[in-house]
Amino acid sequence: MDTLFAVEEVHKRYGTVDVLRGISLEVKTGEVLAIAGASGAGKSTLLHIMGSLEKPDKGSIFFRGVNILEYRKQELARFRNHHIGFVFQFHHLLPEFTAIENVCIPAYIAGIPKKEALSRATQLLEFMGLRDRIHHRPAALSGGEQQRVAVARALMNNPEVVLADEPSGNLDSASATALHNLFFDLRREFGTTFVIVTHNDTLATLSDRRLLMKDGRIAS
Repeated sequence: MDTLFAVEEVHKRYGTVDVLRGISLEVKTGEVLAIAGASGAGKSTLLHIMGSLEKPDKGSIFFRGVNILEYRKQELARFRNHHIGFVFQFHHLLPEFTAIENVCIPAYIAGIPKKEALSRATQLLEFMGLRDRIHHRPAALSGGEQQRVAVARALMNNPEVVLADEPSGNLDSASATALHNLFFDLRREFGTTFVIVTHNDTLATLSDRRLLMKDGRIAS
């Protein structure tokens, strides 16, 4: 597998606290990588920097050999919308929109025609097992269903990588395991790479590879 992401000597400080202390890692195309560790280890900060939501104080982030830190603001926004999908602990669905409307939002931002967007969103939601929930608003969905809608939204523009920040942290154990198994199904179906931040060691062991973070460094 070729290298999709390469993180080189990334540092990040908030005030007097060194959150990341020289992080280096590679993510291979098509793998499911788990980044584990206790709360406060710097996992979420690292994920946000990889997704260009934050900038490091020092270091480089390469995506397919290109240092994304050299992009201008508009180039970064375009990069995120076309190449990266985000899934967070809380689904962040818009309550006034139905499941399919929520999933279509990234496509509309990218200028994809409505008919094409609806077709893609329907395909994704059906793959998630939500065929009968497409026109339901978030309040009418269970927590697990809401998170699967959020995953479908992250996949809407066919990103090369999905960055998931504690995606199962707000779910019961059965729904959490089902969600992580879903990531493997999606990798198999669409070839998507996943980087999953989690403090759940049991779920981390399901991944192809597990990195442990401690005190802002890769411990193992």
